[in-house]
Amino acid sequence: MNTASLLLSLALAPAVPAGVPVGEPFVDPAPFECRPEIIAAFKEAWALGGSGREEYEAAFRVDRTPDGDAIVFVPMTREAYQLPVQYYPLKTIAIVHTHPDAVKPTPGPGDYAAKVPNFVLSRRALYVTIPGTKKHRFVRRNWDEPCEAPAP
Repeated sequence: MNTASLLLSLALAPAVPAGVPVGEPFVDPAPFECRPEIIAAFKEAWALGGSGREEYEAAFRVDRTPDGDAIVFVPMTREAYQLPVQYYPLKTIAIVHTHPDAVKPTPGPGDYAAKVPNFVLSRRALYVTIPGTKKHRFVRRNWDEPCEAPAP
């Protein structure tokens, strides 16, 4: 695992429950983008964003809370090709937003400013920015389906 992948997995790892000894960082065996509640939120955001056919975007953030992760949808503005997302670097673990079909499926220049992973959801694929860099990585196609189980 390269440094960027490790940093991304640590940023998306769930909080260690109270009373668990702290040593090695806990990394959820299910990647963020494979969690059923995240896939359901991907689908909802895609529908809210016009399923790629409209010029506007939809978005949500995932905040770490004492009771688990909370998915918080951003109020729609229906502005063309943008949607400001308020997030909190000390509790927000990821941002997810849609890109309409009329633009590239990869992160745009403003998407790299987030200090947390910023996932870009399009009809063609799912990408994520690597915080603190101007880089991104391909996550997967078929983001609306469960992830394949790893081979034994």
